[in-house]
Amino acid sequence: MDDPFGWRAKVGVLLPSVNTVAEPWFYRAAPPGVTFHFARMMVGQGSGVEAVKKMMEDSLRAAQEVASIPVDVIAYCCTASTLIMGPDYDKELISKLESETKIPVTTATASLSAAFQALKVRTLSLISPYTQEIEAFEVKYFSECGYEILSAKSMNLGIHELDKPSPDEIYRFAKKGFEQKADCMLISCLNFRSQACIKTLENDIQKPVVTSAQAVLWNVLRMVNVKEPIVGYGKLLDAERI
Repeated sequence: MDDPFGWRAKVGVLLPSVNTVAEPWFYRAAPPGVTFHFARMMVGQGSGVEAVKKMMEDSLRAAQEVASIPVDVIAYCCTASTLIMGPDYDKELISKLESETKIPVTTATASLSAAFQALKVRTLSLISPYTQEIEAFEVKYFSECGYEILSAKSMNLGIHELDKPSPDEIYRFAKKGFEQKADCMLISCLNFRSQACIKTLENDIQKPVVTSAQAVLWNVLRMVNVKEPIVGYGKLLDAERI
């Protein structure tokens, strides 16, 4: 039986070169017939804001690579970089990449905002692996987007350490750091092994948990009109996309 790859949709993904988490998880979680095609943006030495900004210079080249396939949608998958640059830059980046590739584009932060709208979230409790410097940018970013930030806890890890915490370490850190009055727990970063504990956290805190990778997957499937639920990774993916 002929089973062509990507018969439902092909998704282009732009990843920081150090990311080890997103690629295998997208394939593990995605429905049949959806394929992912990755281009990596080079992350050099250093662990702070300047290293992230330098990586962003590689975004157009990476987008052109996946556009040559061609793909149906492109996802820019570095949450920290658009947090640092702000909501206006996020819109500019999407516009620039769409103009250059002629393909619909989303980002991690745009996907998170869309997920919050779908879940009717107004208040957030933030959890991340980021340095305190980048976490401060995250608070500023989502505050500027109109969300009330009730708490923010970060592990203070550098860009080359983000994939090191285990799911059980993330679970314990997130549960302890969550502000129960918040509408939602946001766990940022696509290079953070948080997907494995989404459902358990939701069961324990009785609130939705949204992660960067989960929100990107939800959003790109919505953009290519693949609507079936994906069970096991939280309320956002459990429901049929609209």
